[in-house]
Amino acid sequence: MRASLRALRRALQCGSHLQLDRIATCLQQRSYPRFYNSAATASPIFLNIPETQITTLSNGFRIATEDSQLPTTTVGVWIDAGSRFENDKNNGVAHFLEHMAFKGTMKRSQSALELEVENMGAHLNAYTSREQTVYYAKCFSQDLDHAVEILADILRNSQLRSVEIERERGVILREMQEVEQNLQEVVFDHLHAGAFRGTSLARTILGPVENIKSLQREDLVKYINEHYRGPHMVLAAAGGVDHQKLVDLGKQYFGDLGGVDENFVAESGKFVASYQDMRDERMSMVFGALAVEGASWTHPHNIPLMVANTLIGQWDRTNAIGINAPSRLAQSLGLNARVQSFQAFNTCYKDTGLVGVYFVCEQSGARAVVDSITQQWIDLCDNITEEEVERGKRSLLTNMSLMLDGSTPICEDIGRISLAPEMFSRTARSSFVIFFRFVPICKLPYMGYLLNGPVTAVLVVFGVIFNLCTMYFLMVPRWTFGTDTNSRMKSTRSKKSFLLVKRSSSTSRPLINTYLLWLAFSDTTLLISAALLYCIPAFFISLGNYARFFPSYYMLSNASLTASVWLMCVLMFERYRAFCRPLDSHLKPQRIHRTLSLVSLLALIFSLPRLFELSVYELDGEYHVNQTLLVETRAYMVGYRIIGGMLFYSLFPYVVLSIISARICLAIHAANKQRQNFVATRSVTHFRSTDCELVLITVMAKFLISRLMPTALDLAEHIISSSKFLVSTTATFFVDISNLIVVVSSATNFFIYFTLSRAFRRTVFNSLPKLNFRYTIFRRRKRHFTVPHHAVKAMSITQPVINEISRSIVTTVDGRLLSTIEVRI
Repeated sequence: MRASLRALRRALQCGSHLQLDRIATCLQQRSYPRFYNSAATASPIFLNIPETQITTLSNGFRIATEDSQLPTTTVGVWIDAGSRFENDKNNGVAHFLEHMAFKGTMKRSQSALELEVENMGAHLNAYTSREQTVYYAKCFSQDLDHAVEILADILRNSQLRSVEIERERGVILREMQEVEQNLQEVVFDHLHAGAFRGTSLARTILGPVENIKSLQREDLVKYINEHYRGPHMVLAAAGGVDHQKLVDLGKQYFGDLGGVDENFVAESGKFVASYQDMRDERMSMVFGALAVEGASWTHPHNIPLMVANTLIGQWDRTNAIGINAPSRLAQSLGLNARVQSFQAFNTCYKDTGLVGVYFVCEQSGARAVVDSITQQWIDLCDNITEEEVERGKRSLLTNMSLMLDGSTPICEDIGRISLAPEMFSRTARSSFVIFFRFVPICKLPYMGYLLNGPVTAVLVVFGVIFNLCTMYFLMVPRWTFGTDTNSRMKSTRSKKSFLLVKRSSSTSRPLINTYLLWLAFSDTTLLISAALLYCIPAFFISLGNYARFFPSYYMLSNASLTASVWLMCVLMFERYRAFCRPLDSHLKPQRIHRTLSLVSLLALIFSLPRLFELSVYELDGEYHVNQTLLVETRAYMVGYRIIGGMLFYSLFPYVVLSIISARICLAIHAANKQRQNFVATRSVTHFRSTDCELVLITVMAKFLISRLMPTALDLAEHIISSSKFLVSTTATFFVDISNLIVVVSSATNFFIYFTLSRAFRRTVFNSLPKLNFRYTIFRRRKRHFTVPHHAVKAMSITQPVINEISRSIVTTVDGRLLSTIEVRI
């Protein structure tokens, strides 16, 4: 026995340093939104639950209902008055009051109360926990007002006669003896006494024998006056209940309750490492529990820890499943004949919790059990497969659905969670709705972290730098040939002279540079929003105030992506007009800026509804993000997300862009073919006039490819339903890949311009002195250059300077005469 106790103490010392937050972190993965989401988000059946309506009276008393149109109703009063709100002198008074509740009131005797409830066909019950005291009734829906009146009479007008107090004192003492025979209850009482030593959570619910024998009527009345107050109470109902009717009943029976006692300060629970050893040599078995600090009811790590607990599971040697249980711990301990059973538990309170395993084994098997439990916790952090996590989530979802089947468990869930101030402000029942929304996104985040964290961060940094360089080079005035009043002569060697003109800033850049400038700005905004959406959540577990602005970042990313689509459409349409309809294209830079500004503004306005798809709420001092009910609205999903998405920034724009690109490519091919027919000597310079179109077509192709996968994922999500899509490991991987492709696409335009555009390369080299010197030497080796036909008239040309001027090609495209003059020096 001593050897097993030493093993327990040794394992507990190791376990006291084990952070269950690490397990929660490994199992929890934030839902990273995609850049694109044009498909409908199907609402799973288990989310189609009635809305929880909450009303607060002027005195702080709360009424919470969930109307499911049932013929029966469960209604009760949940009170923040458990054993943790007691002190050493009155420990056990809350449980004592529970026993005195049905012993008669000022209006009804005990027998009359029992007869009245039986005639209603109702059922009255009450229970006490460490945090709450609950009184509830199950009745027909038409008897709701009668049941509320009885509950109010019990809570506010109990007689608390001395005779009944003495009688219940003996009942409670006998109940205590029965509890002491339940070894599991004894183990958990000692577990709380050790884990929360010196705090209110260390006290038992029944209280010590001395207190039970000494409590008087004055102690009960004092406890009622201190804790049965408006802000500490919730009137909750589920089933067939009308919210406004219950609000009126709450005002009638509880509207005059007092407010919070300013002198009362709730004591917080503080976890401490400890070891509890209760020896009984008459027993051959060890009943023990190994636990660490868990999470509160409303903490974000609560649900991942519940998934972890489900993975550990429970096992009993008398079960037929034997070692074939899915739990790794069951497979390990099932081979040990000295182990009888174990059961994982997750006990939550308002500010803390306990997570651990309760076990029964022989004395010689205690060390093996404790070692296996701690090893299982370690494996949950470092050695668990995605299939096991998915199985645990689905099992937990099933257990939770079965647990909340019926008006009574739903009413208990509403009442318990409504007492938590962080979740009370929400309009939907939090523990159920949040549970089914957040459990599917608890995943192993290794690949997601890699793609959304370091890889995306590196691409964003380099992409922003190169996009800023692209914007600078596109705005730099270029030296070109042409006519200008401010032109001046540049002398060259061998008396060869020609006119070199630096045009003013308003006319020195080609019009396409203006479009590319706006496109670079849109890509930069997209990269910054990608960093805000993916990189920061991947690197930081606690986001603090950053999460408050997450809906804005989400809207900004969609606006920048929509703007990039629309800017590309305008760009391709104008290039089509300039190349294929040149007589209809007469745009100035000022007009282009106004047009593109309007396009960007319209994209921002179009994306404003995205701002309302996410909501931010505060929980345990931190801000968290959740989807709103807007994404479950069918009209919004079908009208805006599906039809609007396909028409304005998904399928239809891509079809238009593809058609325009194909039309431009065919026109270029036809022009080049005619050029080859007219020109005998085919030089590379003949094709330089198509650099602009080649760059544009390449950017267009890259743009379409990068947006193809997100659009396909949107359609897949709509086809297979959002619930299946979220839990699919393959879908999650492809979502991360699609986000990465969009980021890469937005970060690589500089290299396309530099590779395919001779003019852009010249601008880059002229802007960088060292590169300019090497580029000049390289350019001197070439003995010819190409200028537009209209520039020849502005040149001072002498016979020694130019030996030959030959017309190289005359090409017509849709009636427009295009002339290229090749000048050889």
